[in-house]
Amino acid sequence: GNQIPASEMDPVALKIQAFLPMPNLPGYYNNFYYQTLSKSLPFTQFYRVDYNISNSNRLNASGTWNPSKTTPDSTLWSPTYPISTNLSTSVNIQGQITDVWTLSATVVNEFRAAVIRQYINGSPQALGQGYPAKLGINYALADLFPQINVGGSIGSTSIGPGGSYKLGGNSYTPSDTVTIMRGKHIIKAGGQYEANQDNGGNWGDTNAATMSFSGVFTAKAPFATGSGIGYADFLTGQVDNWNAFLSPSVGLRMKAGSFFVQDDYKIRPNLTLNLGLRYQIQGGWSEVANRMGIFDPTLMNLVTNTLGAMWYAPNNGRSALQQTIYNTVLPRFGFAWSPGTSSKWSVRGGFGMYSHRWGTDVYGAPAVRNSTGFFTTGNLAETTQVNPVFLLSSTHPALDTYYRSAAARTPGA
Repeated sequence: GNQIPASEMDPVALKIQAFLPMPNLPGYYNNFYYQTLSKSLPFTQFYRVDYNISNSNRLNASGTWNPSKTTPDSTLWSPTYPISTNLSTSVNIQGQITDVWTLSATVVNEFRAAVIRQYINGSPQALGQGYPAKLGINYALADLFPQINVGGSIGSTSIGPGGSYKLGGNSYTPSDTVTIMRGKHIIKAGGQYEANQDNGGNWGDTNAATMSFSGVFTAKAPFATGSGIGYADFLTGQVDNWNAFLSPSVGLRMKAGSFFVQDDYKIRPNLTLNLGLRYQIQGGWSEVANRMGIFDPTLMNLVTNTLGAMWYAPNNGRSALQQTIYNTVLPRFGFAWSPGTSSKWSVRGGFGMYSHRWGTDVYGAPAVRNSTGFFTTGNLAETTQVNPVFLLSSTHPALDTYYRSAAARTPGA
């Protein structure tokens, strides 16, 4: 009668099923409806202090502090509360101090030091609560409720933990600009130094175990699409796809510098030219403990004796992801023109070349947070639709989880 005997039901699946809510709508699928509610408490504080050191030297400091905390409401959140929820906190801080010193009637110096910090933390409420042991799962990579995905031809459902993440970015930027007025010229020149930090792991840095069930093992025959039921595969514990990972918490660093000179040249009372040149030095991203690795097509593979191998810092005398760039020169040109000295309107235009810093989202994630040398990960997928990759209640499944040791981090290994 298309019923699964109780003796064939997986004990781990039954324990997981106990955390799923009962339907509150009719039908075999789309039969549960709920609303969620969370409390978010953001606010922003502004600060400013001005101090006159002397008649020619003025100091000011300002900053903002913007903390936020989001907590789920246990009375109106997910029906799987607290398993699928997390506590989220964030802090954004900006501050600067500026010293403006009038050295003479024609020379002014402005020094500024600025700092920006952003911190975001998401803590799953199912973390550290012993759920793998309670469910009978001894192959979880972390003490966290597993992610269960059920698909197939009839409906779908899932249960899993809230997101886990911890990210912190800092930027320290001292700069200095001197302004000199000489006749028809207003000349500005200065420089800036940047020290950038990107700390933390991935968005979703902990996946204890993700198991998927699609109905292929309760189908009439292998590849008999639509004849199996994913939930039946789940109840019998037949996993057709598994993956897990632990993303490391890393400390990325990047330094850069820039210098500029600009001349506002008032050729005539109704015509001013702006001529400028900016020079930038872009440093490559590095990691505080050399936890960095990526494929390098120019590196000799010691196994095959051909080009193309994994590179791990600090091998080959290199500890940064990119080489430092020293040849970035950016010209600027502008003008302001009025048709007459008493005209009420003017025409302005300009041209400039600009560059952006290398960001860790594009350059850093593949080589650091997702690096095969430091990223604990594993995955298995069933392709024949005959035997599951393992059963939920297996005590020692043959899982392909690996973490490359330091000795193995050599080109071609």
